[in-house]
Amino acid sequence: TFTGLLNGRVVRESDGSVQYYDGAVADITEQKRGQRALRREQTALRQMYRITADQTVSFESKTHQLLDLGREYLGVSEGFLSRISEGTQEIVYALGTHPDLRPGATCPLSESYCQKAIEQDDLLTVHDAEAEGWTEQAAHERFELGTYIGSKVVVDGELYGTFCFADAEARKDVFTEQERTFVELMTQWASYELEQQRSARRLKRKNERLDSFAAVLSHDLRNPLNVATMRLDLVRAEDSPEHLDVLETALDRMDHIIQDVLALARGGQDIPDEERSVLALPSVARTSWGQVDTAAATLRLEDDVSVRADEERLQRLLENLFRNAVEHGGNDVTVWVGAHADGFYVEDDGPGVPPEKREKVFEEGYSGSSTGTGLGLGIVRTIAEGHGWTPCVTGGRAGGAQFELTGVEVGRETV
Repeated sequence: TFTGLLNGRVVRESDGSVQYYDGAVADITEQKRGQRALRREQTALRQMYRITADQTVSFESKTHQLLDLGREYLGVSEGFLSRISEGTQEIVYALGTHPDLRPGATCPLSESYCQKAIEQDDLLTVHDAEAEGWTEQAAHERFELGTYIGSKVVVDGELYGTFCFADAEARKDVFTEQERTFVELMTQWASYELEQQRSARRLKRKNERLDSFAAVLSHDLRNPLNVATMRLDLVRAEDSPEHLDVLETALDRMDHIIQDVLALARGGQDIPDEERSVLALPSVARTSWGQVDTAAATLRLEDDVSVRADEERLQRLLENLFRNAVEHGGNDVTVWVGAHADGFYVEDDGPGVPPEKREKVFEEGYSGSSTGTGLGLGIVRTIAEGHGWTPCVTGGRAGGAQFELTGVEVGRETV
């Protein structure tokens, strides 16, 4: 189709009569074709963005929409996402009419166009299979495609499959740079989404293993520990009380270790809002203090404030901070609990934490005491991070340690 731009003028005599017409026609066919192609590309890219940005639909639905969009934009009949494994290509999702390019269809990789696509870093494009020498290839004999454009999908650095478009008929023109970019963007999206799915599955399996581990630890170790503790009470009145005291100490330590490991296994997950409530910090602190062997230590509550948290986990966090203060500060240590603008703190008048060691104290297994498990402050960190809080340790007013929790939703009124 020819498109022209006419420029002309009328040349007149002195009396105003027409002498002749002067004009020229400029061929702007290519310019108009380029403008139409640009508008078409922009429309397709907007549609692609709308599809991929929609968080309400599944990966399968998005893939089908993209395949349909790609078929329309490229002017082909087939669009498919394949999975390649152990020399076999399987069609996962597909749109079109080709009998061998339906979901679930398989073929040897050596008989597919995709074999060539995965052997190169960029797109494989075939606009005219016969003219480009594909008629003797096994892929052409099996599928009889005249047009093909596709690229490999890579997930976590490993080959997953291909994202492709094809047609039985050859194209008149080669694929443009814009069309190639369009398919590359779809391929990159598929790689990203499949990586996210794989990560989510790994995380789910990890959490399931943690739950299973916590259940086994709680049942298989806690039950015999309870039996031993009851038997200890029955024989305490008999001879060798000093041996029983040692046994009781060992059982208490086992129970402490079990509780710590359970807290680590269960505490490292984000805490949803529905599991949080507004809690009076002084009240939770007093309850936590009562759960720790504090000997002659002193608890001082400095601020009447409320925090929004999971009560059981907050209590566990405070218990570990109190136990840490007693283990390192001695039986007569003084512990303060107070609030600041962005959270709260637990401070003691013990020996403190040297600046060069403050970055390590929240690591699991780190302990500055021969009697500690090395898990307590790791539990503090996991519980804090589960709430979205940030834990840190600084120097206190009396030379001891001050453990600060920031990013906490604090109210200046108790509940």
